[in-house]
Amino acid sequence: MGYYDNDLPRSIQRGDTTTTYSLDAMDRRQVETTTGPAGTSEIIRHYSDTSDNPTWVSQGGQTQRYVELIGGDLGLTVDSVGDAELTIANPHNDIVTTVAVPADTPATAIDGWNQFDEYGAPATANTADTGAVHYGWLGGTQRAAHDSGLILMGVRLYNPATGLFTATDPVEGGNSNAYTYPADPVNKSDTTGEWGCGWCKRAKSAGKSAGKWLWRNRVAVAGTIAFGVCVFATAGACLAAGVVAAGFSVHSNYRKYRSGSMSRRDFAINTVLDVAGSRLKPLRYGGKYAARHARKVKWWKRPFWRTRRTNKPHRNVYRSFRNDWRGSTWRLGRLGYRAYSSYKGRNFPDF
Repeated sequence: MGYYDNDLPRSIQRGDTTTTYSLDAMDRRQVETTTGPAGTSEIIRHYSDTSDNPTWVSQGGQTQRYVELIGGDLGLTVDSVGDAELTIANPHNDIVTTVAVPADTPATAIDGWNQFDEYGAPATANTADTGAVHYGWLGGTQRAAHDSGLILMGVRLYNPATGLFTATDPVEGGNSNAYTYPADPVNKSDTTGEWGCGWCKRAKSAGKSAGKWLWRNRVAVAGTIAFGVCVFATAGACLAAGVVAAGFSVHSNYRKYRSGSMSRRDFAINTVLDVAGSRLKPLRYGGKYAARHARKVKWWKRPFWRTRRTNKPHRNVYRSFRNDWRGSTWRLGRLGYRAYSSYKGRNFPDF
């Protein structure tokens, strides 16, 4: 066994045959070179995302594509002439058989059968194959097996004959000791070679997803937090939260403006409204003034945007402005100020 200085596997030697792995910029296995008595061959892995699962591989002028299901598990392999093979996995996500689907004829039967014990040791009668990259035990998650029997398990190599990794765990406390596979291999797995804590992996994945969602919706989240702060906290905290929310919104609008999806006029209007949004009281009095003069009725009973259009330019402009922002962040500000007014004992009219 040979390793890089970052402890990633570099080479595997078995008898007269040596396999060497070169890494790409993301430390994923890219070129697999096998040298032995029969000569030298190469398998080149190509990636289309940040995972360590190759999208397609090339070997000796031939290519093979690996197609994933919606959940990310392996579902199909397609060669360079268009012939495909369905990969059938068991509940443990082991590839137990394949179904050949030629390009011009229907599928007829399964191609052999594979069996493994709970730690991944293959049965001697296994015959099903997935092409240049051998997927068997945990093959649904695209953990490839080497000709020596070792399994490329993320950042480490795993030996199913002993149930141990060939190197120490880079994550302290990931398993019961630095080399072992999870003690319950039926219900737990360590497909990355970094840790075997099932709930830890799910929590990590959920945390990443939550973080991405929060960043994508940072404007709405910041506005919601500011609303809660203004209702229950002090005026100073409300102002600070409003400034932060306005900053997120201005930044988002600026990116839209720079990308061309928002005009300069809209960007300027949105920025002014974001800055003024933390001081809704003057805007509410502006609405009250326009409502008083819209018709000769009691102003608190007749919201001005429900009145008929008049030839008063300032009222028409204000009404147009209000309709443009209806259903957007302005509604949240209006709701927040109403709650804040009730909380502080101020009964301003609803416009």
